[in-house]
Amino acid sequence: MLEETGYSSDDMILWKEMNPVGKMVWTIYTYIAYDCQKAQEPQLDAGEQIENKLISFEEFLMLSEDPTFYEKELVPVLLRARFDKITRDKLYKL
Repeated sequence: MLEETGYSSDDMILWKEMNPVGKMVWTIYTYIAYDCQKAQEPQLDAGEQIENKLISFEEFLMLSEDPTFYEKELVPVLLRARFDKITRDKLYKL
């Protein structure tokens, strides 16, 4: 997180662990970080283009409609949270 965003946190939890490809080992880990602090400028590799921006919870859920959203594995999770109040409330509290 520090390298890609410039932010650090001492309080992170594993939110999702997904294996989207069946014939090879490729696990995607998604974390939620609390109390993030800007520690440095991002240290991007050559060719990386990453833009950090703060968004609301509602905007986060609407990423499921964005065709440029990179994390396609999260789209079903976001869609469920958009349309299921219990799932939405659990995710919001998390």
